Amino acid sequence: MKDKDISDSYAHMIQLIEQSKASGALVRLSILKGRGVKLSIPCKILNFDESTRNLTVYHVDDKQVHLVNMGEIDDFIVFS
Repeated sequence: MKDKDISDSYAHMIQLIEQSKASGALVRLSILKGRGVKLSIPCKILNFDESTRNLTVYHVDDKQVHLVNMGEIDDFIVFS
């Protein structure tokens, strides 16, 4: 990928995150943790810190708050 493509992709992801946070939309994050552990969590975005690239999300099934780094996100699906 070219730098511009990466930059556009990142900007699009930030836009999706901010819109989901503002609307309180339910999203499903596919997350790749260390040692090949994959998680798929339905959640709502509570906060996004662009300086650290961390998302604070509320896992709606487990009723817990998780901190997820954008580098761990494999897929991001927004439910309408």
